[in-house]
Amino acid sequence: MIKSISNRIKKNILKRDVISFDIFDTLICRNCLTSTDIFSYVEKKYNEISKNKIIDFTTKRIEASRLAKAKYKVEEATFDEIYECFDNKYDKVLLKKLELQAEEIFCVANEEMKCIYDFAIENKKRIICVSDMYYDAKTLKRLLSNCGYFIDEIYVSSEYRVKKSTGKLFKKLVSLNKFNPKDVFHIGDAEKGDFLYPKLIGIKTLLIKPTNKNKFLNKNNIDLNSLNNNLIYSICNNKNNSNYYYRFGYEVLGPVCLYFSLWINSQLHDRNSKLLFCARDMKMLHEIHNILFPKTIDVSEYFYVSRRSLRLPYLYKNNTYACFKDSITNNRLNICELVDNLNLLDEEVIKHIKNIRSFDIEKKYNKDFYVENKEFIELYENCLKEKISFLGKKEYNNLNNYFDSLNVKSFYLIDMGWKGTTQSILYDLYPQKLVGGLYFGIDSSSKYKEINNNTSIGYLFYKNKDYIDDIQFRVYSFRDLFEKMFSSHHGTTIKYNDKDPYYVLGKPNANDSTIELIQRSAVDFIRDISKYIDYISRDNSYEYINIFTNCFINPSCKFVTIFGNIINDNMFNRKMASPKSILYYIFHLKSLKKDFGESGWKIGFMKRLLKIKLPYFSIYKKAYSHKIGK
Repeated sequence: MIKSISNRIKKNILKRDVISFDIFDTLICRNCLTSTDIFSYVEKKYNEISKNKIIDFTTKRIEASRLAKAKYKVEEATFDEIYECFDNKYDKVLLKKLELQAEEIFCVANEEMKCIYDFAIENKKRIICVSDMYYDAKTLKRLLSNCGYFIDEIYVSSEYRVKKSTGKLFKKLVSLNKFNPKDVFHIGDAEKGDFLYPKLIGIKTLLIKPTNKNKFLNKNNIDLNSLNNNLIYSICNNKNNSNYYYRFGYEVLGPVCLYFSLWINSQLHDRNSKLLFCARDMKMLHEIHNILFPKTIDVSEYFYVSRRSLRLPYLYKNNTYACFKDSITNNRLNICELVDNLNLLDEEVIKHIKNIRSFDIEKKYNKDFYVENKEFIELYENCLKEKISFLGKKEYNNLNNYFDSLNVKSFYLIDMGWKGTTQSILYDLYPQKLVGGLYFGIDSSSKYKEINNNTSIGYLFYKNKDYIDDIQFRVYSFRDLFEKMFSSHHGTTIKYNDKDPYYVLGKPNANDSTIELIQRSAVDFIRDISKYIDYISRDNSYEYINIFTNCFINPSCKFVTIFGNIINDNMFNRKMASPKSILYYIFHLKSLKKDFGESGWKIGFMKRLLKIKLPYFSIYKKAYSHKIGK
């Protein structure tokens, strides 16, 4: 509700003694598109319970209401009268129970109108409700109180046998209370029942129209005939927060997390094994999984782990030069940085390094340079190999202590996936304990295939099998941003201790308020939808992956500006996609090559630089197709 309308309502409240509210779509919203959608959810739950399945309950329920009105010759029949006219071959007691339960679950406060109600209460106004509804006042009072409204005076058409949509219910309440109509201010969303007819008898009225708050979900990108989509769309639309980052986290990232968590739960064939959500990218998803599946909390752990923390335990078990060179990162590093990444740098090693003459110890080299250098091989054989035997054993024992502290007898590993280094190492260290790995995606060139086809599976893509056309390409085109959406800002796991806490963390990344807001809003979405978990199936999950990826492969100018400013490299304060001007690059071509190469979101970089509509994703695919799967 825009601020000017809110102020207008408050001014009218202050002028009058009695404030009247419509209930549904005014004080209360349902987390579904139409009131009859409740019947679809009732049918779903009824058919899960009853052996006597019901088909097209919505039509049958609407027909029973028509028959009841005709039978009792009233404008509105009661809830009980409607079910008296319902087909006797179905369990009507169960249907009534499920309908009332669905209303209690799906009804939420209209956050904007709740502020107006609170304002009226603060100013000691008399509050009444007027509603055309088949439920009685007692039921409506319960629904209202569940949403934070405590209203005793409720005038409902089923009890007075006349409706506000004909004007008769307002005449009835004025007559019963001997109101002066000019002392009443009514707010509602129905043009006739809440605006025209009460106005005709002298009541001051205000018509409020529902607004579409969704910024990313719309009828063009999701099928609203699906119960899942209907629910998600409505929950998002009923959320009263207009912040762009918040809306993205709530509408886009939240549903992706929901379906990934549902998928994880569906893949667990051993319910007693630990679920190890790997640091740092799975922290939010660990929280989300515990919200959605609280019964798994006892077997769900946030696992402090990294490739760096596992290298020494792995090298201790496999202390050969072949394994040693495989553990070297592909990043360009100087010799001290490289050895430090293996947790092997100390004064003795530094002395050996200083004796190396074949390269500059301060210069950064790539992996191939090191593994082919004879003096580097000698460094391994004469110094590092012994260090690995001594320090690696200690780290391996510390890692075992950490597993013991988590009471891990067997485990699933849950992580982003991609190349599979972490699972490959853990499988080598604990082949009897690793039950399987559950990941967002498994690269076609990953190390998973060296283990066992049955130990790991990807949600979005799995080795050479794409579940959606181009999904691996889509994700990889903004992989840095994809990971950033999930990553916690705490430091990476450096190594393990022999006492609690059993892990040692590096320096944390600087807090990114944008990412924190996106993640918080995604968790808010999960909290809001968690009470509907029994109504949700895994159908349509890829629609939300498409919405998510489309935001980044076909970004609007607004989106690319906002998300391009997210920090990619904290050390150098490097942004995801923040090019300089075209004019600058015309005279500094080397800077263009450098900036584009360092960009974590190349489609965003191109769109932000050129500011015109082009098939950026197709351009990216042609330029980088040789790199996918390598």
